[in-house]
Amino acid sequence: MCIPVTASYGIGISNEGFIWNNMFLASGAVTKIHPDGFQENGFPVSTGGDLGRGLAVTPKDNNVWSANSGSGTVSRLNANGKLLAVIPVGNTPTGVAVDKAGKVWVTNRLSDNVMRIDPATNQVDLTVPLGANAQPYNYSDMTGIIRLGHPPIGFWDVVYDGGCNALWDRISWNGQENAATNSAIKVEVRVAADKAGLAAVPFRTVTNGEDLTGMKGQFMEVRATLTTEAAVGQRSLPILHDLTVQHHPLEMTVNIPDQKYSFGFAPFDLDDFIAFNPTGDWFNDVVWSYSPLPLGWSVSIDANHVATVTGPPSETRDVPITFSPRLAWSSEQCTAEGDQVTFFANHPPVLCPNAPPPCLRQNNQKMVAVPLTSYVCDPDGDAVTVHITSITSDEPTADKIGDKDAPDASGIGTDTASLRQERDAHSDGRVYVVTFVASDGRGGETTLTLPFAVPHNQTGCEAVDSGQNYDATGFSQAPAKSKGKK
Repeated sequence: MCIPVTASYGIGISNEGFIWNNMFLASGAVTKIHPDGFQENGFPVSTGGDLGRGLAVTPKDNNVWSANSGSGTVSRLNANGKLLAVIPVGNTPTGVAVDKAGKVWVTNRLSDNVMRIDPATNQVDLTVPLGANAQPYNYSDMTGIIRLGHPPIGFWDVVYDGGCNALWDRISWNGQENAATNSAIKVEVRVAADKAGLAAVPFRTVTNGEDLTGMKGQFMEVRATLTTEAAVGQRSLPILHDLTVQHHPLEMTVNIPDQKYSFGFAPFDLDDFIAFNPTGDWFNDVVWSYSPLPLGWSVSIDANHVATVTGPPSETRDVPITFSPRLAWSSEQCTAEGDQVTFFANHPPVLCPNAPPPCLRQNNQKMVAVPLTSYVCDPDGDAVTVHITSITSDEPTADKIGDKDAPDASGIGTDTASLRQERDAHSDGRVYVVTFVASDGRGGETTLTLPFAVPHNQTGCEAVDSGQNYDATGFSQAPAKSKGKK
């Protein structure tokens, strides 16, 4: 009996006895043949692919899997020929096969690899590289010589995600080797911060039970190569039963003290404020970042992790900045919890709201010492120094040249003003104005003025400032006006 088909390639049999055939030149089509030898009605049907080659049937559901060489896909159809999925794979897939677990494997000729498809998701869940120019080329269900014996070499490859900041500790496995036929298991590993970066890292050959000290990175790729020189049909093959990789994370904690302004913020070494568990010299592996900054602020971190923070000189806000560490061999998403550091602004000294009243009531022509530090407060609690720059008065200091009571003030360059308790008998009171510079020793400096009254009426402290026209620290005389004293 002959059944006409177009360019017959892969062939498979369902557990119901139906024969499925892939037709290479039929624009992506398969046909279903009855066990009695005739083509089923409604067939051939489209696979949704192009240039169909290998074909296999999954026994659990009698679904048909077609390798489409021209479109780089694998098609899945149900037992009635309905297209269920078209799955992207490698370049020029040729053969398909079903393993014991029910997963579907496909060989990609021009990608030099084999891929495994999970029928539960219709997605590739494993890719096995076969080496440059391997070009696996087989039809149907990839049987042939494998049915008769074994290949001389096989690969098993897996990528482990160790999580953030993974330190890889130890690798071990159980397997069987045969020295007489050079049946051997070779295991290689490589690590990187992300999966994409693994390809650029060379493999390192490891021994069973080896300590992996020094290997660090979130992702580890393990490749096992099984080789033998046994003749076809002999049962002296290497077997890898299981493989275990042990690892643990490197934990980091950061505790940076808040910073106080003092003629700017002092640079600080971030390494002084980070601790590792397990302990070790991991400082050079750390990459630091910081949170967004307010306008006018800047942060620089040099190669030695010394941070320099600057803000506007006139800044009055207390600004929080979070510094966060990440290990260079971890992925970008693995930044550890950072520490928020408050950069306290410096506020210059001000006049105290509850200072003693600046009143000189006695009017006894005697000098009185007035310490100005009693009138100055610092918002940050800093110690304040005072430097008097001038003392003026709205009345002259003498009636005539040589007046023994002149001048009426002193203390320029000091923090204490000496003021004469004196006023014109015919005035509405005398007003001294002391001008001074107050400094907090951290760059906060302000010029302040403080008026002191010699009142006309000793029961109160009222005096009218008629104009600060006289230097109270020197001789001054108002023309055509006498100075009477009480």
